[in-house]
Amino acid sequence: MEVSVQRGRIVLTPQLVIDRSKLPRVEREHTPKQRRSIDRGIAQSLKEFKQGRARGPFETHEAFVASLHTETRKRQGKNKLMQ
Repeated sequence: MEVSVQRGRIVLTPQLVIDRSKLPRVEREHTPKQRRSIDRGIAQSLKEFKQGRARGPFETHEAFVASLHTETRKRQGKNKLMQ
């Protein structure tokens, strides 16, 4: 990286050229069965998001963690009722 200051801004310029054709691609990293499973998971997530079952955005990581704890407590409560 070359670092310079131009008009009051820090500019980072890569000095190494990378041949992106030699980088791993998703199609080569997963079997067709794994890819179908991933695609099903993405489709389910999009469906839930459209149904309003999304959380966030969060202002801080603490708010995100608090939301996770709240959801965990809700699910634990439901599991106790089913037992």
